[in-house]
Amino acid sequence: MTYLWGEMILSQIILEALSGLSPSPSPATIDSELSSTASSYSSFAGIFAGFSFTALAIYLGWHPDTNKGEPSSSRHIARAQVAAALFYAMVSLAMCSFLYASISAQAVDAVQRVPVELLLYGIVFGVSVLTLFYSLTLMMYENSHTKDAAGYAYWAVVIVGPIIVLSLLINAANSVWQVKCTPECPSEGWLQPVPVGIISLGILLMFSVAITVFRLLYWWEWTRRFLDWLYPRPTFPAVVVFIFATCMTVGSLLITVPISFTPSSWFAFIGSIAGAVILAVFALACGCVIGPRVNIGLPGWLKRVLYWLGWARTWNIIEQRAGGWDPDSVQRN
Repeated sequence: MTYLWGEMILSQIILEALSGLSPSPSPATIDSELSSTASSYSSFAGIFAGFSFTALAIYLGWHPDTNKGEPSSSRHIARAQVAAALFYAMVSLAMCSFLYASISAQAVDAVQRVPVELLLYGIVFGVSVLTLFYSLTLMMYENSHTKDAAGYAYWAVVIVGPIIVLSLLINAANSVWQVKCTPECPSEGWLQPVPVGIISLGILLMFSVAITVFRLLYWWEWTRRFLDWLYPRPTFPAVVVFIFATCMTVGSLLITVPISFTPSSWFAFIGSIAGAVILAVFALACGCVIGPRVNIGLPGWLKRVLYWLGWARTWNIIEQRAGGWDPDSVQRN
């Protein structure tokens, strides 16, 4: 309970500090709906940053005496790596809170730019939140008492999380498209962000599940070399997200004068597709780090179904292809 109150107080401090950093509102501000959306996301990012700080503080103060692990094994994750991932997640979320807070201070002549910023910042915010949960998954694995729970957290970080984030990005892309086509937006048709986004959702889901279940990264030599490089670097996904958030924050600060422009309708499609690609790459990187350690593969019930259908030979071929890479053979860095 004490930690919960501490986290709430810390979140409020972060929000007040970020509000002070954002530009002071002009007399004519953007419409209330967009401002409310930006403020809500700013609050969410600040709360998640507070959670990250609390988790990092608790983790740094925890001194295990029975969790020896296997320091010489490539499967082992050091406490320093977990702490670094949590720190990068915390800073990335704090920058996201600042980005959203700066939107509500923009003038009326930038109203058509705000949906574009919500879409761009949404990509950064989404992967930053996933980085937080990825760091918590590393924390679970590093603790010998909760190592088995990392297998369940894998599905939330690599499979379910990116799907949820992409669905929110599709909504933001639709707002950009509405700004462009208003007041003559067609009520039906496939040339809209939502149908394209649904297709992207299906592709992302099949991509994640296929790689997880059939262990496609184990099949080819070049993918095994990629695993050899990424597997012993659990902080790499968090570092890349931190760099991405930093670049987005610096880019937003360089725009000192509101720019009035009408976003192209193609930007909505490009933004949603770019978000899907970034989420797919992030899920792939996290899966390369966590998946081999927790031995994620085809569920037992699905194996029985394949054998019942007479596809036992097909599954044996898949297992032979997936057996070409041994995580224990990877050298730790």
